[in-house]
Amino acid sequence: MKILVFLLLCLVFASGIAQEKDEREQRIKETEVPASIIEVLEPFTKDLKVKYIFERDGEHSSYEAKFRSKSRFFSVEFDTLGTLEDVEIDLKYKSLDKELKNQIEDYLRKSSTAYKILRCQRQYAHVSGEASQTLKHAINNESHAPINYELEVDMTVEKALHSYELLFDHIGTFISKRLIINRATDNLLY
Repeated sequence: MKILVFLLLCLVFASGIAQEKDEREQRIKETEVPASIIEVLEPFTKDLKVKYIFERDGEHSSYEAKFRSKSRFFSVEFDTLGTLEDVEIDLKYKSLDKELKNQIEDYLRKSSTAYKILRCQRQYAHVSGEASQTLKHAINNESHAPINYELEVDMTVEKALHSYELLFDHIGTFISKRLIINRATDNLLY
């Protein structure tokens, strides 16, 4: 019985770690975006150029609004019902707090023989309440919403080079890892 429980736990753990990121993005017009999403974004993007994206990642589909505000690039993701999922802000990895970087780099050293951080984003997860509040906290760089850090990293694991999307919490504790399926032209940046 103990062996069966152990094997089931290993299977659950392995399925969470071995996920794949297979995103396909398609630029769409504002008129193709649900009105509820436009309503949430409008006060924050009134005078900004916004690119709207419909994204498919395996079974999950979502709408994204990408824009630049206060010299930072934002990606605001909504599910297909118009519910805010998260707000991501591009930032330089070197700008992170020293202790946070130490935690992340400790994980990277233990998980690979070599690594290179390609991209870093602060992620404001929308948990509850008004979507506009989470968006306001992200744009104003406030820490009221749960904050995670999403990194795209090239890692050498068992003599093979792979690209991964890694997620860490606000203190650098590892949350998840997804293998990135690279397609040179499928993802629209800005």
